Amino acid sequence: HFLPTKMCEDRCWLIGTGGHVHSNGQLVCTVPVAWPGLVSDGAGRPLAADAKSRPGFLSKVASGRRPSTRIGVCTTETGALCLLVDGRILASSPPGVVPRSYALDCNTLSPVIVLGPNV
Repeated sequence: HFLPTKMCEDRCWLIGTGGHVHSNGQLVCTVPVAWPGLVSDGAGRPLAADAKSRPGFLSKVASGRRPSTRIGVCTTETGALCLLVDGRILASSPPGVVPRSYALDCNTLSPVIVLGPNV
């Protein structure tokens, strides 16, 4: 949960892949992250999360292509931060982490994803 110096000091809110929630450079809480199970390629190497729910996953594996995973972040109208993988919410902060005036204005925030060592 350590951030580079001056990365998140002013008007910056972050939810990390380990569930750490920061507001203006300060850790405000840690929330559980519900990572989906991994699927192996048969040689013990993980391929991607939850193959059964991913359209075309098995055909990509059979063709030798590695499936992709989409990671995202969003802010709710209540000011909660959410971490998403393939459209599923894996973690959500309490409401009010992001001030509502910012959360309700789609032109105010610029999302940034920083992946931790657990991804």
